[in-house]
Formats: sequence, structure tokens, C-alpha cells
Amino acid sequence: MPPKKKKKIDYEALRSSHMKIPQMKVDIARGLLDIGIKESFELIGRAPEVILEEMLRKQPALRTIPDIKERVSLAIYFVENEEREPHKLKLSYWSSL
Repeated sequence: MPPKKKKKIDYEALRSSHMKIPQMKVDIARGLLDIGIKESFELIGRAPEVILEEMLRKQPALRTIPDIKERVSLAIYFVENEEREPHKLKLSYWSSL
């Protein structure tokens, strides 16, 4: 039986400031990096739909993440607000909009 291949680890995405955002997935952090958003503050004032469209154009495989829009919306809320409401840091809040 051949040895299992190790899964590649995206250290750049893991080390990015995006990973400090609650509920952030490494694949989404990679998508943000790929569209030129290197730091989380660059999300301020951006529309989640536009960011999502750019990310999906670059990485169509991100469509397989069922709650990607909610995660991007949460990320924007997180970076735009210093005083955050705890219930808005949950994906369920963003999926109900």
C-alpha cells in the first residue's frame, strides 16, 4: 500500500491577518489574498457580493463552501466595527439576512 500523500498546507493564508477574523476558513483567506486583499483592513467599505464575485472568478472551487457569503459578510462587519455585537459574530445572524 503506497504511503498517503500529505495535504499541502497554505502557510501564507494561515499567517494572514484574515485568520484573526472569527469563522474565517483558510480557503476563504486564500481567496482574499488571490484577489489582492492582503490585509483585513482592505475589506472596509467593500460589498460582500463584489468580493465574492471576484473570489469565485479566480477560484471557482470556493463555490463548494456553502456559507461563503455569510463568512465574507461577517469578515467585513468584523473589520469595520471595533465594538462588535456578539450575536453578529455568529454565522446564523448573517444567514438570516
